[in-house]
Amino acid sequence: MTKIIENESLQFEVFEDGSANVVKCETSLTGDLAIPAFVESEGKSYPVVSIGNKAFLSCIQLIRVTLPLTIKSVADNAFLNCCGLECIAVSEENPYYKSEDGLLLDKEGTRLVCCPMKKAVGEITLPEHITSIGEKAFQGCSWLTGINL
Repeated sequence: MTKIIENESLQFEVFEDGSANVVKCETSLTGDLAIPAFVESEGKSYPVVSIGNKAFLSCIQLIRVTLPLTIKSVADNAFLNCCGLECIAVSEENPYYKSEDGLLLDKEGTRLVCCPMKKAVGEITLPEHITSIGEKAFQGCSWLTGINL
C-alpha cells in the first residue's frame, strides 16, 4: 500500500524504497515555495527525489519554486497551467538540475527541461549553450510568440 504524507501545502507519495515524490500542491498556494529535501512522518524521514505528473497543476498564484538537492527527476508536465510561475530555482548542490534565469535545465545546462509560463511571454531568447529542448518544456505557454536560439 502506498503511503501518503501531507504537509501544509504539498502532498507526497512514499515509494517502497523509502523515497518520496511530490504528487500535489494546494492550488491556493501563493508566492514562493521551497520544496523540502526531506518529508517526515511518524518519526521517519523520507528524501524527496521526484516531482510527479501535474503535481503543481493550476497553481496559478505560485511565483517561484525552489527544488532541493535531493530531486532526481521532474515530470514533463509537473508545472502545467502555473500561469504565474516566473522562476524555477534549484539548490546549487543538486547533481541533476540547475536553474539559469529562472529556466529549469539539466545539470550540464544543455537541455531545457521547463520554461515557467510567466517567462514565456512574447519572444524568449534561450542561452546559446542549450542544444536540446524537452518535449513539454513550453507546454501551456500560450503567450509565447517566438523562440530565439
